[in-house]
Amino acid sequence: APTSVAAADKKESPGTYIIRRGDTLSAIAKRYLGSGLRYTSIFQDNRKVIRNPNLIHPKQELNVPTP
Repeated sequence: APTSVAAADKKESPGTYIIRRGDTLSAIAKRYLGSGLRYTSIFQDNRKVIRNPNLIHPKQELNVPTP
């Protein structure tokens, strides 16, 4: 079945991550970069989206660096 444009817009592409409820930058870093301590890499790459690494919101789209 074809997907709608709205559904395609919400889809993650390689190198991107859409924040879900309950996520933390350290959990995202652990999952994608192998260590929660690498959350600073995600924060630095997304300074235009995230002003405070301890305050992220669902549906924000982040660029996740490659490990």
